[in-house]
This record gives sequence, C-alpha cells and structure tokens, in this order.
Amino acid sequence: RSCLVGSDMCISDNEFATENLKQLEIHKLSEKAIKLHTEQNYNEARQVYNEILLIDKDYEWAKENLKRLPNE
Repeated sequence: RSCLVGSDMCISDNEFATENLKQLEIHKLSEKAIKLHTEQNYNEARQVYNEILLIDKDYEWAKENLKRLPNE
C-alpha cells in the first residue's frame, strides 16, 4: 500500500503499478502519434490518438490533436 503523507488516501501497489503502465503506454503512443502527425500520415495519427483515448477517455492532448487533423 502507498499512502499520501498526511492523508487517508491510499492505493495498493498493484493499482499504482497499473497506473504507471497506463501512463507509459500513453507516452509511447503519444510519441508515435506526434511522428505520424508531423509526417502528415493523418489517418494513422488519428488511429493512434483514438488508441490513447481508449486508455484514457479524458486525455485532453489527444482530443485537441484529433481536432487539428484535416478531414480525409
């Protein structure tokens, strides 16, 4: 268990590890999306942004970049 100092809020080590893995996956996908987007591979970039949103539906960076893609 991990607890914030001075707080009753604790999470298990497993929850902490799961969240870390989620963030690592988002980071990896974000790098891929940026590369595809800058290379103008818009359809593939769109797919990767959507993959990120499947992991975290509230990830604003992916939402904003989806809006910036040209319609194809």
